[in-house]
Amino acid sequence: MTIKVLPKDGPRIRLWLPLGVLKWRVIYRALNKRSKASFDFKDLGELMPRAVKEARRFIRRHGHFNLVEVQSADGTYVLIRL
Repeated sequence: MTIKVLPKDGPRIRLWLPLGVLKWRVIYRALNKRSKASFDFKDLGELMPRAVKEARRFIRRHGHFNLVEVQSADGTYVLIRL
């Protein structure tokens, strides 16, 4: 997974993370503990291993794809590619 945040002015962020990071339950436990929203991250943490498996299967069959691609009015560009 590649995450790029390219603002018109300011530091550019380019991160490469393995897709398996989305399966780490410790991340969802920390989010659930610190979140003030009513969203239950614990359930999401239990569903992610299956979702990652299906995403990998899709990528093998069809190739990589852009999950999020946003160009804002001020020129900031955000891309999340699986």
